[in-house]
Amino acid sequence: MDLSSVKNFITDHKAPCAIALAALLVFASLSFARFSQVQSEKAAAEQQASSEQDDQQAEAEAQLTNEQRAKQGKYSNDVQQVLDVLKANLWCTEDKQKLVTFDQTTFTQRTDDGSSKTVGYVVDAIDTSKEQNTDYTSEVFTIAVETPDDSFILTLTREEDGDGNFQYFLKSSGLAASGQVYSTVSSNANIEISTLNQDAMQLINNDQEGLEQALRDYSAQYLPATATITWTKSVTIDWENGTVNIPFQFDSTTAQVQVVYDRSAKTFTVQSIR
Repeated sequence: MDLSSVKNFITDHKAPCAIALAALLVFASLSFARFSQVQSEKAAAEQQASSEQDDQQAEAEAQLTNEQRAKQGKYSNDVQQVLDVLKANLWCTEDKQKLVTFDQTTFTQRTDDGSSKTVGYVVDAIDTSKEQNTDYTSEVFTIAVETPDDSFILTLTREEDGDGNFQYFLKSSGLAASGQVYSTVSSNANIEISTLNQDAMQLINNDQEGLEQALRDYSAQYLPATATITWTKSVTIDWENGTVNIPFQFDSTTAQVQVVYDRSAKTFTVQSIR
C-alpha cells in the first residue's frame, strides 16, 4: 500500500481510525505509567534496603561500650591494613552457604537463606608470622577481636606464590561456620587507575608506569577487590626530604593511601594515611 492509498484509507475511515488512535494513546499512557511505577517501586525498595542496613549497623555499634568505640578510633597502620583486607572482600565458605562482610566498625554474617546478623566489633591486637614453603610464602595475621558479648581470634592468612599472586583465607571460632575456612568470593585483577595531570607528572619524572605498579602491588596485598584507584587531585612536595606525596582514593570507600615518590632514588612507596 503506497502513501496515497494510506491517506485515502484514513479519509474513508475517519471514525475507526480516531478510535484506534485513541486506544493506542491510552495503551501508551498506561504502559508509561506502569513503567514509571515499577521504577519508583524499585528505587523505593533499594532506598529501604539501604536504610535498613544503616539502622542495623547503627544498632550494632550502639551495643559496644564507650571504651570499645574509643579503641576503634586509635588503630595503628598495621591494624588498619588488615582491616582494609577484611573490608575489601566478600568472604564465604567452600559450600557458599555462609558469608561474612566487614566494615570499619561492624561485621555482617549471612546465610544462603537470606538471613543476616550485624555485630559491632573492635580489634585489640594483631600478631604476624611468616612461613616459607617451596611453592609459596604464607603470612598469618592473628587478630584478637572483641564484640559486645564475646571475644575470639580471627586468623587471616595471605599466601603468595612465586609469581607474586596473592590468595586470602579467613578462619575463626567466632564466625558462623566455626572452624571452616572462608575465602574471597572474587578479586578484581583489572584495576582502573586515574592519571595525574601534566604538572604532577613532571614531579615524578613522568613515571606513570612506576606509579601504577606501586599502587597495583599495594592493592594486591591489602585491597585485592579494588576496582578503581582515583587521584585526589592534590600533591604535596617535601623539599627538605626531596619527596612528592600523592594521595589516592580506593573505590568509593574511605580507604586512602599516599604514594611517596623519592625524587633522588626515583622510587615509589605506598603508605596508608587513614
